[in-house]
Amino acid sequence: MHGGQVASLGTDSRSRGGKPLMFFPGFRFSLSLLVAAFVSLLIAAPASAYVLGPYPGNPITIPNSGSGSPYPSTLSLGSVIGKLDSMTAQVNVSHEFAGDIDLLLVSPQGVGVMLMSDTCGSQTISSMSFTFSDSAASMLPETATCTSGTYKPTDYVSSTQDTFPSPAPSSYSPTLSAYKGIDPTGNWSLFVVDDAAGDTGAINSWSLTFDVSPAEIKVPEFGTSGKAEPYPSTRTVNTPPGRVISDLKLNIQGFGHSSPGDVDMLLADDKGNAAVVMSDSCGSDPFYGRNWTFGDPFVDALGESGPCPDGNYQTTDYLTAPDDQWPAPAPAPQFGNFSDVFGGLEGGVWSLYVVDDSEGNYGYINGWNLELETRPATPVGFSSPTATVAEGRRGFVFLGRDGPTPYGPGEVTLGARSGSARADSDFRFRGSTLEFGRDYLGTRIGLDPIDDGIAEKAEKFQLVLSNPQGDAALSDATSSITVSIPASKNATLKLGRLGLNRKKGTGTLTARVSSPGRVSVSGKGLVRSTKKLTSAGKVVLPLKATGKAKRTLRKTGQVTMKAKVTYRTLGGRKVTRTRSFSLKSGGHH
Repeated sequence: MHGGQVASLGTDSRSRGGKPLMFFPGFRFSLSLLVAAFVSLLIAAPASAYVLGPYPGNPITIPNSGSGSPYPSTLSLGSVIGKLDSMTAQVNVSHEFAGDIDLLLVSPQGVGVMLMSDTCGSQTISSMSFTFSDSAASMLPETATCTSGTYKPTDYVSSTQDTFPSPAPSSYSPTLSAYKGIDPTGNWSLFVVDDAAGDTGAINSWSLTFDVSPAEIKVPEFGTSGKAEPYPSTRTVNTPPGRVISDLKLNIQGFGHSSPGDVDMLLADDKGNAAVVMSDSCGSDPFYGRNWTFGDPFVDALGESGPCPDGNYQTTDYLTAPDDQWPAPAPAPQFGNFSDVFGGLEGGVWSLYVVDDSEGNYGYINGWNLELETRPATPVGFSSPTATVAEGRRGFVFLGRDGPTPYGPGEVTLGARSGSARADSDFRFRGSTLEFGRDYLGTRIGLDPIDDGIAEKAEKFQLVLSNPQGDAALSDATSSITVSIPASKNATLKLGRLGLNRKKGTGTLTARVSSPGRVSVSGKGLVRSTKKLTSAGKVVLPLKATGKAKRTLRKTGQVTMKAKVTYRTLGGRKVTRTRSFSLKSGGHH
């Protein structure tokens, strides 16, 4: 078989419409050339290795100089639902001058590893088998006699570096560890060159052995639709103290699926926020080993019908009816890109929820991680560093935050610090925790100096912010406010006009006070009455007889009484005044 003929491991035209059959770690697979060119897939006992090869076709002919035929020889590996831990390469070689042989292995990703070059000197070898492994004890000898065995990849550099004609890569690695962590799915190529004239040979057969770790995420968990396993896959990525997320990037490593458009992917934090990563994207043609980075700065979206090559993309959601659903415990997705959903939040435990929403296909994700970009938490402070409020009056100051959007939720503790003004005697204030929602910019804080009715000098106290959490930081300049209470005079109570209602036999007495408090009227034969004032000013007190005085008023039409008016300030100061008066009634008997 010439012209780059392919032997395919894991492709069965009778299964799933010719889409690659996927192999899950835990089974050993072997592809062999049998008599009459019949290829058989043998499934043996559970193990951790996948064996690809030997190459099921004619030998690779090595001319007396130049490229072998076919160039390259290729083996195709169907999806193995995992990532490569280690591998070995096996070749069976014949040549009249072994030192002429250069063998270059190239992965599906285009990474080359030199297996052997300029080894074994002038030795003629016949059907000699070499296994190449990074864990071998030694390399092939440069000039000494070679024997079949296991060796490290061996490249003795001559005066000029070995070159391979296109389509071989121009650079290569000296060890097979260059393939560690890749998805081995796809075409592996062996490029053979004879770098000196005069002698010929052949690669009689070659094969590859893969040690593959299971994929981190199997899509779906069971059958060919439903949620993935695990559900969710989690990572812990925190933000530094005092910083919140400004943007993030999600790296998906080694994505493969036999119908990628079936896959719906959701990223969620541990606070109930979630953003769609991809949904109904990339069509129905299978691909494997894709590496994507999702983030807001990127211009391109995944194609609706493919091909979705490796690269950087915006989150992509092609809505279909009904809208995509992620089973519990996934939170409901929010509209917007990553910064809209997660901007202003702190890091923590992140969850990737993956669902296959259509029967008939399956796939995997080999790994994922997050890169968080952060900014300082938004400063919170008072609108002014000072305020002045008189006793008995109520004042306000604005407390807010100002910084880059979007804001995240945050909170601060608001407390009072006594100065010359003391809490509960000169002012009232109860500390609290102020919570800021994502759209909440600020609030008014009430300032309430107590009018204690005592003449005193100006006083001061402070309101202080502390213990910021989330998207909240203390403003350097306005994390506290100093409140001044101007000097005050003694409490005053002045009695004013007396009003009489002859028809009812009642009256009223007007009083004026200098600050908020309670004003009561009482006296012998007088109904007691109390009124509460929230500010300085006038109050009208009722005058109504009771008991013996009431009977006298009914009998004679008049009764003389004395009212005692008591004013108590909020601070406990007491002022008393009295007034004599007569109630008269025109309806006495």
